Amino acid sequence: MTTASVFESGDTGTAIAEMFASGDVSVDHLYDGVVGTASSDIVVLAEPYFVVHDIDRCADVLIGKAVIGIANPLNSDGFGSLVVSIGTSAAVDLAAALAVLHVLKAFETTFAAALGTNVVGPKRSTVITTENGSGDKATSSTAITSDGGAIDAGSVNCVHELEAVGFLQLIPRRSGRISWPGGYAILG
Repeated sequence: MTTASVFESGDTGTAIAEMFASGDVSVDHLYDGVVGTASSDIVVLAEPYFVVHDIDRCADVLIGKAVIGIANPLNSDGFGSLVVSIGTSAAVDLAAALAVLHVLKAFETTFAAALGTNVVGPKRSTVITTENGSGDKATSSTAITSDGGAIDAGSVNCVHELEAVGFLQLIPRRSGRISWPGGYAILG
């Protein structure tokens, strides 16, 4: 059985843990836990970018694990802009800090409420993923796609655009133009 550790301080980590558990993945859900306690196949870093950006201090305990980063790399006011340059991303930064690891970027275009209900409007919610291509792609991809609601968008090289899509969804959410259960859905 695949195992996952979800480190988080908000609703998204809970929704991810529940999604994994419904797909027959054994989950340790650790609130503000110490990454060094992860003994699973998959580690989800469901923390803000400024927390994940400092994860290199724990790189040695993450060797051999599939690491999923979900952070939107937003500036200090939260919604002004992305803090990563064009051509790079939070996932690329994470992969560089943890050079020997399998790094996936997922969940950032899906709000926690949509993950929890598995719907966006009349459609099922969709998780878009990218990854650096190393490590055990099958384990992490199977865990995310176990309910059929995920699309592999390819390599981590295109993740800057994925992070931008997540950012563009947050702006209308902040102003109340879309609800937390709202968001993007794949129609075809």
